[in-house]
Amino acid sequence: MLDFLKLRKALTWVLVYVTIVGLVTFTLFIFEESIQMATFGTWPAQDAKNWELVLEGMDVIESINLGMKTVNYLVGWIQPLAFFSYRAYAKSTDYYVKGVKAKIFAYAPSTFDGRLHSFHFIPNRIDYKDKNTVLINRKVRVLVEKGLRFNVGQTLFITGKVRTTQKGVEIKASKICAVLQENPS
Repeated sequence: MLDFLKLRKALTWVLVYVTIVGLVTFTLFIFEESIQMATFGTWPAQDAKNWELVLEGMDVIESINLGMKTVNYLVGWIQPLAFFSYRAYAKSTDYYVKGVKAKIFAYAPSTFDGRLHSFHFIPNRIDYKDKNTVLINRKVRVLVEKGLRFNVGQTLFITGKVRTTQKGVEIKASKICAVLQENPS
């Protein structure tokens, strides 16, 4: 009789564990499905070149992904295989968002008006003004502190607030750094 009670108690704890694991992994699964649905929604918007809608989709995806990461890091460890799987899914989602935002910025940089944005930039013209240096590539102008020197054709990584003007898109750089490139020898 005593063995039966121990077995029943052990099975009860196994059931509690499986229930909690199911609750956590099902929640993470719904996050994943939500990200996929939002992703599917961005595809026809990209085909239609509706960049505002695509950017809205990226905002939705980032928001859901943050929720998924939070749940995964707080309680996802209870099921280690799911924890690593959902962590990988979240990283892949971050990469997708980064890639689509680069596409949006390439096709319609004014879509980011009023937003802080990070991007790679190659100036094809540089104007040295009184107050700052202006790096220019077509209709995108990046304002940087006076005194900083850059070269035409140099790849830069820039973070700054995007603003639409009559001249095109203007970014006041809050962070800028040169991207080192390998010498193709």
